Amino acid sequence: MQDKQHSDFNDLAAAAGLNEVARQIKYALANKSIVTQAANDDHSVVDAPTVSHNGNVPADIEQEMRLANMLKRYAQITDIGKVTNKVYDTEQKIEYTKTQFANEIGNKKLADLWWKAPHRKITKSEVAKDLDVMLAVEAQSMFQRYFLIYGTKEVWDDVERIRLPVDTIKLARPNEYDIWLKSESRITVKSDNIWFDPTRTKTPKHDKDIAINTFDGLPLKPIETNIKDAAKMCKPITDLLLHLCEGKQEVYEWVLRWLAIPLQQPGTKLDTALIFHGEVQGAGKSLFFDRIMSRIYGDYAVTLGQGQLESQYNDWVSNKLYALFEEIFSGS
Repeated sequence: MQDKQHSDFNDLAAAAGLNEVARQIKYALANKSIVTQAANDDHSVVDAPTVSHNGNVPADIEQEMRLANMLKRYAQITDIGKVTNKVYDTEQKIEYTKTQFANEIGNKKLADLWWKAPHRKITKSEVAKDLDVMLAVEAQSMFQRYFLIYGTKEVWDDVERIRLPVDTIKLARPNEYDIWLKSESRITVKSDNIWFDPTRTKTPKHDKDIAINTFDGLPLKPIETNIKDAAKMCKPITDLLLHLCEGKQEVYEWVLRWLAIPLQQPGTKLDTALIFHGEVQGAGKSLFFDRIMSRIYGDYAVTLGQGQLESQYNDWVSNKLYALFEEIFSGS
């Protein structure tokens, strides 16, 4: 009967013990069968052994196992045929000096063993190529997210939905930034083609141009139900509005329609404004027109005061669909 063939070091450890695992690892290291001599060798690399065992692994065996993994993972960088004191991590794509390498390993003795053992070599040009490939992959997300705004030093962030100075992404992602900026795949948008259009009907002058609508829709969506059930669910709100209209049904219905039109047809500009005045505090004006209506409009609502009403500047109106002025005492 033939002996059972062990498929990995886990099987070997279970069948023959950790000492046999250590013996075979040492034999492999001594005969240089785990690593290649150069980065361009055609010889296949034997996977470094890993042992998963229920018992505690002796320190010397654990060290041999770590060294085997290191010999597989790290390579010494060569430059025009000359060896350097730099090490390249082929998994994390990071360069280390000799001191940094020892700190990364966390064991100077083990790092020294790696330097003394036959280890992989990789040329500086191969490292550069490997890093370029990695950066190109990482930069792909930038092509989908950032659009250069033509004629400006700004970009459009399509994830955060805001304009940003180009230096913002240059500082945040310096390596990928150069690839993004120089690539023909980078998207460019004209400043005139960035607009706030709640009607969602505006189009660019040229069909091939990219346009960005900063309106993303209202945060609250209507639920699918019949009118009777909807009226029942909204009764506390409609009762409050009726109270603010002094119980006058005709006034209440007019105000209700006034409030409904911009929601039914976003972007509609009304020629009138509502003014609710009361001498009694706590009547519910702020509860309805601020807390309730602001929930419907979300970021497209703004609450202001006397100062903004009388100011010559109206930048507050940008990208807003609903404005509430509270505590207004007079108008100029």
